[in-house]
Amino acid sequence: MRPAASALRTGLWAAASGGTFLTPWSWLLTLPLAVTVLGGYDAAGTASERAAGVGVAFAVHALLAAAALPLALAERRLAHPGRRALVAGCAIVVLGILRPLLTAWLTATAGLPPFPAPMGPRIATNLAATTIALPIVAVAVTAVRRRAAAIAALADVAAALQAGRSGGQDLRTAAEAESRAVAERFRSALGVLLAAGRDADRATRAAALRAFAQGTARPLSHRLAAFRPPAAPGIPVDPRAPLDVRAAGGDRRRGGPTPPPPGLAVGLTILAFLPYALAHDGAVAALSGSAIALGLGLSGEIVTARLARAARARSGEVALLGATMTGAVLALVPPQFIGGPVELLPVLPSYLAVSLVAGAAAAAVGRLRRELARLEGEIARYSADVAEHGRAVHAGREAARRALHDDAQGGCLVAATLLERAAPTEAEARWAEAVAELERVARQLEASQSESESEPEPEPEPVPAARPSRPARSGLAEVLSAWSRAIELDIASDPVALARLEHEPALGALAVDVVSEALVNAVKHGARSAAIRFECEPSGNVMIRVAAPGRLARGSTDEPGTGLAALRIRAERLTLHEEDGSVVLAVRLGGAAAVGSAGSQYPNTAAAR
Repeated sequence: MRPAASALRTGLWAAASGGTFLTPWSWLLTLPLAVTVLGGYDAAGTASERAAGVGVAFAVHALLAAAALPLALAERRLAHPGRRALVAGCAIVVLGILRPLLTAWLTATAGLPPFPAPMGPRIATNLAATTIALPIVAVAVTAVRRRAAAIAALADVAAALQAGRSGGQDLRTAAEAESRAVAERFRSALGVLLAAGRDADRATRAAALRAFAQGTARPLSHRLAAFRPPAAPGIPVDPRAPLDVRAAGGDRRRGGPTPPPPGLAVGLTILAFLPYALAHDGAVAALSGSAIALGLGLSGEIVTARLARAARARSGEVALLGATMTGAVLALVPPQFIGGPVELLPVLPSYLAVSLVAGAAAAAVGRLRRELARLEGEIARYSADVAEHGRAVHAGREAARRALHDDAQGGCLVAATLLERAAPTEAEARWAEAVAELERVARQLEASQSESESEPEPEPEPVPAARPSRPARSGLAEVLSAWSRAIELDIASDPVALARLEHEPALGALAVDVVSEALVNAVKHGARSAAIRFECEPSGNVMIRVAAPGRLARGSTDEPGTGLAALRIRAERLTLHEEDGSVVLAVRLGGAAAVGSAGSQYPNTAAAR
């Protein structure tokens, strides 16, 4: 009951403070109640007098519409919800008091028999009926309008996400075009390298490899890292355009009357009649009649709701027939509740009007709930599709960038160093190994263009121990072993730190990237030795320090999204400084959260974008 009461309070407040408490629907949907229960022609004895009484009731209802117009304009001009609710309350009081006064005046003017009751009970009855009827209509109108607005807004969201989904295809096309351009540029530069190294001496080939690393592999890896695919275009929405619920994916169920929640319509009808019944028949008769009416009406509404659900396609006809029969039973069975003959106080039209309005409001809320669930499902599906699509794009791009940065650039630097140190009899073999490695990278870049969209680029396979000419993207030990062929390494490690790097793949992958980046830069700047330290701090974090002889270039900056900038995003802390004639890269690796999301093949790279 508490959720229902809370929902009722929320709905009433939204209707009273929303600025649309008084609408043309308020006048139209309360018209049946105005010309029947609140008509004031109970004392009419002939058909002509009753017809004249209906005309007087209609005229009073029209005059009340004119009286409510300033209040309707006032609530639309006010911005504060509390003031709007105050205007709505004033409207209920003003209309509830004016109706019996205007009815008595017009009845006397027309020479009709006056209503056989004091003015006090009549005003109380009108206030009770107005207090019930106007909020019901306002809640119904607000529910329908909010449903339409919510459907329109969520339909726009779904359309935008659909466009984003299509835009995601454009995004992937742009990313593939960029990768294709990189592959073509790499293949072209490789051809130039092979031509320059043909029949050249060791020094010329080593210089060509270093130039290829700096002039081709490094810029292309930075190009892929810095690539930002275009965003999906926005969808212009015209708020003045009429809403087509079907086009927006709205509810497609058969229209027509809908049974209200059992007990709602009969309860509201009883509340509207109760003041008059108390004044006309006394408390005992009125309350006993109300109990009988509640039992009969509740039974009829339960049966109607079940039959309407079973009828499916003809549920509207069943709902209308059930409301009519229930209203007839209420009008005919408990005479003590009616307070007199049926023709004096027609219950049937009143109950029928309340039932139809309450059913319409309940149906609107139900349709809104279903539509919200449907659109939320679409949004969730589109979001999952876009996320998966983005991961596939990033995975392929990241694999290509790693191949260029680590395998091509790092491999060229290692190969150049080994070539310079090789004996004359080994020089040709070293050059062949370097060329074969670059050919493998070129094939990898070219092959990524023909792979399925849903399949990310696989990680390059580890290099066999017999070919340690490049720093393979495998375990930390293999990387250090490959680099030790090109640069003298002084390695000191804390067993606890190495154990963490071995058992935590995310930390181990980041450690490989740190060491590779540091040694690439060291060899690139001519260092022949480097000291590497792996330490575990008291806090449990792993600290990696790579120091190589040299000086830090003043004013130099790393390109955004590449090299050290990318490592800085993924690491907990990164510093690059000079210390005792060496350039020191110190990187603190945090926990899994600092490295990347669990299960992510490329930790935290989304943050760099």
